[in-house]
Amino acid sequence: LSHEIGDRNMVHYKALERAVQYITQQFSAYGYQVQFHGYLLENKTAKNIIVTKRGMRLPEERIIVSAHYDSCFNPGADDNASGVAALLELARSVVDHPLDRTVSFIAFVNEEPPYFKTEQMGSRVYAKEVKARGETITSVIALEMLGKPRVSASQVVEGTGWVDCAHGRFPVPTAATLEILGARGIAVTQCDEPHELVTPT
Repeated sequence: LSHEIGDRNMVHYKALERAVQYITQQFSAYGYQVQFHGYLLENKTAKNIIVTKRGMRLPEERIIVSAHYDSCFNPGADDNASGVAALLELARSVVDHPLDRTVSFIAFVNEEPPYFKTEQMGSRVYAKEVKARGETITSVIALEMLGKPRVSASQVVEGTGWVDCAHGRFPVPTAATLEILGARGIAVTQCDEPHELVTPT
């Protein structure tokens, strides 16, 4: 994504479409049936790319594992080709293994500026439609900037408190999580301003 396709967004639409083609080919090669969730933006079609593995024991309970594939006027290696690589590998690794719950692997579009925190974000468009259909999502795992060798967060007290970031308010990592990160040599950087909590876990 970063080296051969490079900057990919609605401005660089041909590159964005090449990214769609690449991700689709990978999912298809693993044996998944690919679905596109498209919506019109600036007279172009923006596409979320979805594959689903149905659960055996609790198929009505759905988990989403996601990563965005667009970039913000840069090659987007860490942000977020690293997340897409993990998404594809996770999908590949479970394709022949039964799962209790249904898992959807989704590559979202338009998560970067100028669409970040707007109604045009691919994940927000998708979430609104899921809600309108009355579907229940039990949990979401968003894979983001996994190549980053540090954790950035607002002021953190181990095991207590909250982090306010662009996606809302979340509990800070537990002491055990911070211990694991520390053992791997991953620093925790604390910022005075509300900041994204980014972890390479």
